[in-house]
Amino acid sequence: MAAWLIIMPLLAVLALNLPWKGRREGPACWVGLALCLLQIGLALQPKAFFWQTSGLWLERLLIFTPLVDQLALVMFLAIGIVGGAALLVCCYTPHCADNRFMVINLVILALAGMNGVVLANDLFSLYVFLEITAVASYILIAVEKKRDAFEGAFKYL
Repeated sequence: MAAWLIIMPLLAVLALNLPWKGRREGPACWVGLALCLLQIGLALQPKAFFWQTSGLWLERLLIFTPLVDQLALVMFLAIGIVGGAALLVCCYTPHCADNRFMVINLVILALAGMNGVVLANDLFSLYVFLEITAVASYILIAVEKKRDAFEGAFKYL
């Protein structure tokens, strides 16, 4: 069931980008914050039903078995707090107003990638989730479209 921490952000990005035309920043901000708060709540409940059950059909669908231990719970807590803080800054500052929807989607994708890195138990899965996180990070760095932002993104490569 821990694989839902990867699937939920991906489904959220898909759901936010398909049907909406017009004002999409409001729902996107709330969905992203809800995902982060859900992750924080699950990380603070180490004996929760969510961590105890296994979704065999889901593991067969993803072709990897996620591993959750106490360190993974600490990492989920840290990822949720940092992701929530990034979303709060993006949602409520005028500096991010032009690209708010794109930044929120990229933070949610980075959240899915970082959760996948924590859950990975083989090198291929780790590589895939590191690439998802890296691509979202490259775009987040270069989102300002200024010379310094592009230079930082290329140095990050």
